[in-house]
Amino acid sequence: MSNFDLYAELIENTTFQKSIQEKSDRLQQAEREFKAGTGTLQAIQAPIQDILKTCHYNPALLTPHFFPAYPRDVPLSLLARPFMVEMFKFQIGGFTVYRAGRQVGKCVSAKTKVTVEINGTTQTVTSASLFTSAKANADTSLLDC
Repeated sequence: MSNFDLYAELIENTTFQKSIQEKSDRLQQAEREFKAGTGTLQAIQAPIQDILKTCHYNPALLTPHFFPAYPRDVPLSLLARPFMVEMFKFQIGGFTVYRAGRQVGKCVSAKTKVTVEINGTTQTVTSASLFTSAKANADTSLLDC
């Protein structure tokens, strides 16, 4: 099995670009027909499967299709780095943002030890207790959001 560089193919291979564009156009047409009541769900699934096969089952090009307004009002792109977006629509005690490396962000659990500085004092707490403390000290409740 050879390595397939999707990004390089999109930049350098005009035949690949045309193929993806044709499949994308078919997908958009099938969606328009489905919304108008004249198309079928299978007609939408076929170009999605074609795009996946063409991209060696890398779903990166379909990400904007499945997340058309995330975050905010722009489609999600895997090229928009660094990945630093709000995780929730509600905010507890200010602006909540998770910013972590690719692997670090995946391994945080309720028992993860976090070192924080509160009023000049450094403490090591679990992420669950940090969340509970932030929630208890928030000036609004979730019901107010």
